[in-house]
Amino acid sequence: MREALTALRGRRVLFYPGWGDVAAADLPAGVYLLEGAPHGWLFPLTTLVVHHGGAGTTHAAARASVPSVVVPFAGDQFFWADRLREAGAATVPVRAKGPARIGWRGPAPRRSLRPSRGRTG
Repeated sequence: MREALTALRGRRVLFYPGWGDVAAADLPAGVYLLEGAPHGWLFPLTTLVVHHGGAGTTHAAARASVPSVVVPFAGDQFFWADRLREAGAATVPVRAKGPARIGWRGPAPRRSLRPSRGRTG
């Protein structure tokens, strides 16, 4: 996780660790810890969503029409990561364990699945 957050240095990042035990004081500048936020409200305001690939999160990202980087680790997350990639809305999934290359692997996702609704960035 530290590697991924370091790669995002200089960008504004909203970070929701789920069940992870993360303290805001341990995060780099520009990374803001969320205790939770409704995906349907938050995702349309973002330019990219990095997520685990669960069915609900995947649906919310696709509905918001923002590109994804999916880090699947269990169950059907691998299936949904591949569906987003095939639709052109996500990169090749990133491994959850072991050394991971941070950044785009393979063709970059298309900006969105539908026209922008005034979002910039």
